[in-house]
Amino acid sequence: MEAQEQGKKGPFGKKELKLLYATYSEADLYNSGTFKPLTRNLTTGAKLGLGHHCQQCNGKMTQSCYENLHYAYCATWVNRMLDGKPVRRRCGERFALRSDGCGRHPRVQGYNEPLYRAAEGYDVALSEFDDPDPDNSKGEPEDDEEDWEAEHIELARLTEEEIAKNGFLPADFHNSYWQALRQEQAFAKSKKRRAVETGSEDVGENPTTNGRGQANVVANGKAGAGKKTQNRAITFADQPHEKHGRGASTYAGTVTADKPKRSYAPKGSKPKAPMEVPRRPAAGSNDENANNEGKGKGKTRVGTWWSKKKNGNGGASE
Repeated sequence: MEAQEQGKKGPFGKKELKLLYATYSEADLYNSGTFKPLTRNLTTGAKLGLGHHCQQCNGKMTQSCYENLHYAYCATWVNRMLDGKPVRRRCGERFALRSDGCGRHPRVQGYNEPLYRAAEGYDVALSEFDDPDPDNSKGEPEDDEEDWEAEHIELARLTEEEIAKNGFLPADFHNSYWQALRQEQAFAKSKKRRAVETGSEDVGENPTTNGRGQANVVANGKAGAGKKTQNRAITFADQPHEKHGRGASTYAGTVTADKPKRSYAPKGSKPKAPMEVPRRPAAGSNDENANNEGKGKGKTRVGTWWSKKKNGNGGASE
């Protein structure tokens, strides 16, 4: 860090990079003479399934893209299983130096930070990449290799589409991809956790309606189409089950309630009043409710046709 503060340009070049990458695996793929620029993981040897451009050279990937630190391989130490036993290995995932890291390990997480300083020309010692805990006590668990490979294949495809469409690749393209992926994964975990918590709450839910009837179940329950069934503890004073003190009883069972039928009336329409059913007064009676002749105290309960008939306009009289 002292060299960085003084602005000293450092000697971290091709030789130092080869020495660093030799520590990624016993196969020493980078220095083997069989290294391919489309190698996705320097530790495992996994390769990208599609061609890829260097976003800084804006051309085909070559080994010089790594020598010039346009791209690098993640130097973070992790635990990996080998023959059923955990061993210390570097992460080895490829990432663009313009991004914030390999997707798993950000640039601020120790081991990758010296690579960024080296890319900027500052002095970097190889000892900064040493494993401080070779006994695995602080090793990070390895992610699913197949899932990780699928993400890199998708990123390579999107990169090629972006270059073909616009002729260049934005500097924050890779960083934006991994950031969006992390947000998506966090959202999925949160959604799954809420679903588990909600399911637990529903199973434990056992409220009482305090005698308010099935309408309360319909109003407050989670209704489905047609009928719905819910397990509730419903207290009824008149149920002859499980007598408790003071004459109360509790019925714990299944209540089935009809869902209110849907109305197909137009929106904003007012409900129609019930049709009046005219009734004719009995012969010789003084039915005030029927003929309104009881000294003006009765209520008109007959239809228009009966009034006309009474006034002599409707045919035979009583």
